[in-house]
Amino acid sequence: MRELIGRLARENPGWGYLRIVGELRKLGVAVSATSVRNILAEAGLPPAPQRHKQSWRSFPRAHGEWMLQQARNLLMELDDRDGQVRFLIHDRDAKFPAAFDALLASEKIKVIRTPVQAPNANAHMERWVGSVRRECLDWLLIVGRRQLEHVLRVYVRHYNRARPHRALDLKSPEPSTGSPAHAESNLQSLRLRRLDLLGGLIHEYEIPAAA
Repeated sequence: MRELIGRLARENPGWGYLRIVGELRKLGVAVSATSVRNILAEAGLPPAPQRHKQSWRSFPRAHGEWMLQQARNLLMELDDRDGQVRFLIHDRDAKFPAAFDALLASEKIKVIRTPVQAPNANAHMERWVGSVRRECLDWLLIVGRRQLEHVLRVYVRHYNRARPHRALDLKSPEPSTGSPAHAESNLQSLRLRRLDLLGGLIHEYEIPAAA
């Protein structure tokens, strides 16, 4: 009984005494909340609020395991797409454990770590991450992976085709298919067609082709 209660408490740090009692009843074990509290106290296990707080040592370990799973997911997706990737660039954040790099290296993907506190070393990605957050993700409530993938797919298409870029002298990567606007055009008579993306969060404009 003591071993079972201790196991449930350790494996489920957010469970209080009554939650443990209820789970035990599902298993056909009758025990009171007072007994659970006493058993946990004798075992040196605090109540749920304190027990739920992860130590700094356990947090990076759990996060490192999560990152390893993301690396596995990436490799599986590349395999499904028959994609050939030679390099992966990431910064020196502690969320990238040595095992993360080793797993990619086992698939002949060379990991390049950027210098310390040098965002310019990976300026294109730093710029991309900042833009997608400021213009898109910070304004949406993401409730699932499917929605996130859809949002990013729409934004990537917008970013790579229609969004003006300073590096391109404020031009979009793909030229507009509509009629060009001339300096002598009357702005009041200028007709614009607006395309709303992501429910109107992002707008794209073009001049309709002349009939």
